[in-house]
Amino acid sequence: MTIWAYEAYSGSGQRYASQIDAATRNDAYDRLVDSGLLPAQIVPYRGLERAFDVSMVMSWFTDRRRDASKMNLYEGLLLFGGRTVDEALSAQVEYVQDPELAVVVREMLAYHRFHNVGLGPCMASQRPYFSDAECNIVAAAEDHAADRNIGLQTLIDNRNRRKKFSGLMLKALGPSMVLLTMCYAVCAFMGPKIHEIYDPMFQGSDVPFPLMSEVVADIGSFIGSPLGILAAIAAVIGARLGYRYALRDPRLADLFDRVRFKLPFRLGQLCESIVLTNFCFLYGHLRRTGADYGDVAEWVAPTLGSRRYEAACLYIAKRHRQDQVQAYDSMVETGVFGKMFLQAAGPGFAAGKPEEVLIPLAARYEQQIDSMSTPIAWTLSMASGAVTSAFITCIMLATYLPSWALESHAQI
Repeated sequence: MTIWAYEAYSGSGQRYASQIDAATRNDAYDRLVDSGLLPAQIVPYRGLERAFDVSMVMSWFTDRRRDASKMNLYEGLLLFGGRTVDEALSAQVEYVQDPELAVVVREMLAYHRFHNVGLGPCMASQRPYFSDAECNIVAAAEDHAADRNIGLQTLIDNRNRRKKFSGLMLKALGPSMVLLTMCYAVCAFMGPKIHEIYDPMFQGSDVPFPLMSEVVADIGSFIGSPLGILAAIAAVIGARLGYRYALRDPRLADLFDRVRFKLPFRLGQLCESIVLTNFCFLYGHLRRTGADYGDVAEWVAPTLGSRRYEAACLYIAKRHRQDQVQAYDSMVETGVFGKMFLQAAGPGFAAGKPEEVLIPLAARYEQQIDSMSTPIAWTLSMASGAVTSAFITCIMLATYLPSWALESHAQI
């Protein structure tokens, strides 16, 4: 049984917040409904005994599954864009296949019926399933443009663009990863063979075993052993967790940004172009709803994937709210946005319609990213191929050197 923390309301509007034991979230929902309560939120209860959750190792797979489920929900809600929130969510209750999302949709529907609010607040009631950025985008479309479809379409387009960027990065780095994996496999296979073949020949001989062959054999024997395989898996998991959790420190995140944006082979330019594309796209579409400059900058900040640009957006929001400084002037003050971007975006901000410039600018950055991806992939493939060739040459030399040492000693 799992402990679930819930927030529910009675027919008279009284709020209840407690915990309940149930096998699944659906079971908890049904039990609360049977008791006469209307659940607004049901989440796993995390006490001190669950301070370290092993499931964080699998969070990458969970995030991808949730992301796909949410996109299906947004597309379904978009089909019912002309209907009320109640009708749109009621329809999704029947069509959603993901059990976790099905409960989320039912809770959103219950929250809407009790509070009589729009889709954005209903999504906000289901945090952290929906991020702050997703909730704010839909809420802005409802509040300022009176059309939630603008927010839903923006989320769908943003997700498709991020998926495309992930494919480009895989295209650029995939061949290198394959070649490095091949090097690992060859070394793991040949290392033990060197000892197996040459140890009997060198037994009782005064010929020293070549140092290079000894090193390659020992390394190959280790990485091919169960302990070596576990160490490789631990290194991959550690890198993943380190990237996700350790870089929450602002100083480390800022250092990571500085290094990432200065990578060779135009990789740094590619990374920065992706961040700027996200900024232009989301800022432009949110401004199209009529939302305030400061609010838009704050909402966009956590979606960019860059600590430097996130801090710049928060600075823009703060300056606009406190000192009524125009967004463009604040961008210049941050020193983060490049001269070419400021020159391109300046006329739109000066005219009070940045969305008319930023949305086309996002498309231009996307074209630039597409044009850069192929040369970068080719350069990285050539570099990794050269490294692989050198590595395999070392293994071949390490395999041949013991035989050559024995032959040379026999001729003497």
